Amino acid sequence: MEDILLKELTSRYVDSLPEREKVDYINVIAIYDVCGYMLKARPSVTVCLDCKHSVQCDELELPPDFNFDHFTGLRTRGNLIFVTVNMFQTFRVIESIIESHFNPIGQMYAENSFEECITKISKAQILKLFCDIHRDHHLPYLIREYVGVRYHFESVRLKNLMLSQSKAVKVSNAKLLKHA
Repeated sequence: MEDILLKELTSRYVDSLPEREKVDYINVIAIYDVCGYMLKARPSVTVCLDCKHSVQCDELELPPDFNFDHFTGLRTRGNLIFVTVNMFQTFRVIESIIESHFNPIGQMYAENSFEECITKISKAQILKLFCDIHRDHHLPYLIREYVGVRYHFESVRLKNLMLSQSKAVKVSNAKLLKHA
C-alpha cells in the first residue's frame, strides 16, 4: 500500500492547497490533534532535522491567523506536539477523502475497503512534507498509519452507534410492555 501511495503521490505534489469555505471547527481541531499524536507516537519520522522542521513546529511559529491549534495549546503542558500548517493542510485533504469513503455508514467493513481508501488518497494533491531524502519513506508510512488510526476511530464510533440504537429499542420495548 505504501508503494501505491509513493507511486501516485510523487506526481501530485503541489505548492499550495485552496482554502475551504465550509469549516467544521470541531472536526478540524481533531485533525490537528491527531496529526500531533501521529508525530509523537512515531518519533522515527522526525529524527532528521529537516524532516522535523517540515512537519513539527513551536506554537509561536504558527501564523497569527491560524487558530486550529488553540485546543492543543490549552491542553499541553509541554508534551503535545504542534504541527506545521503544511502538515495540517495535507492531512485535512486526506481526512476529507476518508470521510467520503466512510459513507454510507458501515462502508469500512466492505471487502478491500482499506485498499480502496488508500487508492483514493493516492490520487489526491498534497503538499510536500519531509526532506527530499526521507519523503519517499516517511510520507506514505504516515498516511497509511493515519488511515489506520481513522479506521479504528470509525469502528469505535460505529460500535457505539449500534449499541445506542440497540439500547433505545430495548428501552422502548420495555415501556410498551409496562403499559400493556
